[in-house]
Amino acid sequence: MVQFTGHFDGRVITPDERVEIPVNIPLRVTIEPASKHELHSVNWKRLLDLADECAIEGPEDLAERHDHYAHGKRVE
Repeated sequence: MVQFTGHFDGRVITPDERVEIPVNIPLRVTIEPASKHELHSVNWKRLLDLADECAIEGPEDLAERHDHYAHGKRVE
């Protein structure tokens, strides 16, 4: 028996890593969601690396004056 985690895009199930399965043989496929922890786990290092790559520019006081920039509200 072979077990693996993967993702379904609406048409195809794609394994998260390489899986050795013989080709052109009948298979019985059972689908069940990964554990709740696996579904919601976040690769924080990859997310932070991606944020570093984005190089987003904006005003230095964006956090302080968010309502002003986002909604045009005056901030006292």
